[in-house]
Amino acid sequence: LMYAAVIAALLVIAACGHAHGPAPAPPRPSRPAHVRGAAPGQQSGQQHDRGRAPKYIAFTRPPGLHWDQGNPASITPSLFTDITRAINASYNPDLHVGVTFLLSIFQSPPDVLSKTLAAVLATSRATGVPVVIGLDGENWWDARPDLWNWFDPSTPGYNASNAANVERTASDPAAGQHVMVSWRDWGSQIRVKPAQNIHSPIVLQETVALMRPLLQQIGSWYAGLPPAEQYLLAGIEIGWEAGIGANAYYYPDGNQYEEKWPNDSSHDPVWPINASKGVTYGFQQLGFAAAVSSGLRTVSQSAPLTATDIGILSQWYLANLTSLVRGTGLPADHVFTHLGGNDPPYDMHVAFSAAFTAESSPGWSFYHATPDRIPEIGQQMAAAGRAVWAAAEWWLPGDDTQAGWVDSFNRTLSFADCRLVAVFNWDGMFDQRPQGLAAVRQLIAAWP
Repeated sequence: LMYAAVIAALLVIAACGHAHGPAPAPPRPSRPAHVRGAAPGQQSGQQHDRGRAPKYIAFTRPPGLHWDQGNPASITPSLFTDITRAINASYNPDLHVGVTFLLSIFQSPPDVLSKTLAAVLATSRATGVPVVIGLDGENWWDARPDLWNWFDPSTPGYNASNAANVERTASDPAAGQHVMVSWRDWGSQIRVKPAQNIHSPIVLQETVALMRPLLQQIGSWYAGLPPAEQYLLAGIEIGWEAGIGANAYYYPDGNQYEEKWPNDSSHDPVWPINASKGVTYGFQQLGFAAAVSSGLRTVSQSAPLTATDIGILSQWYLANLTSLVRGTGLPADHVFTHLGGNDPPYDMHVAFSAAFTAESSPGWSFYHATPDRIPEIGQQMAAAGRAVWAAAEWWLPGDDTQAGWVDSFNRTLSFADCRLVAVFNWDGMFDQRPQGLAAVRQLIAAWP
């Protein structure tokens, strides 16, 4: 999978969860900051050439580390200006440094999440630092046992009908297991809540009800910006490596570990993620619940799901969500899908084209190689007439030197019409690499 080493402390936080925010996503690799080391508000007065769309290098501040989506007061100017001051680049209207905030829509009350989003957007404008907003409803849904708890009457949210909202191991519910637990490896394995049936009508209804107002809120903010400040919206990412099986996998008869040791993962198997096994990554295949709920399969169709099947289900899911931008005033070249499951060998995994939807531009994760070295991306974009895209999650695939960073950034930003490189992560990762900071300064001084 497209993961790099993560910070051990954040994995502990993710495993334990937060009282108010999402179980913080353990960071993958780190990101830079805004293009210039300006004082707060200084950049907002700059004029921009509206004839050429700007590009962005944005750096993720990992959820739950220095900010908490359940606490709007945790959004402070330093989350933005720490980055710009560390990079201390000259101003360039064609290439900006920004910051990314990832919001897990099921993990905080809607009114609280709206206030946090408002604080992020207001602080972007106050500091003059562009912002990327990620909205995800798939990876972290611990706070909604009313959707996933189908199996434990002694704990909150229990409803046997919730089985329809989680994944299962066969098309026919009687022939397989609805999952009670899943696993994720973003550097080391942790238990997570049951893999979501991304085509459950109830889950989709809840996702739409929570995501639509946030998109409308961003659209209203964007519409209210003077033209000279509209560069502050670097992008919106829909999904967080959206898909099936990659970020919530399941061991054969995996429910036994939840049943026997509900609070003790020391008995869990730990298998390597094996991309050579195709879309199952060597684990028990999931996706059958989504296939039946969406109408791709019937309960009587029991054959294994193919990479094409998983790609179709992922694309339909992203299309459902990106359709919510209609009427928000948000332009499609500012809205990016974030598809998961695109791993080498690429012919055995979800096609890059599964990220294409009508109301958005595509986005993928990059850890293995820069896009110019993956022929399938260019071929599939050309076949669909696509040019605008985003590296929705990115870390250095080359030499960890200043020259290596410059080369990898250049190769990514120069591929087709790349608008965004979202580096994972800033804290404890990119901020610890002076060679990376110097590379961003060099890029901004010379771009285009």
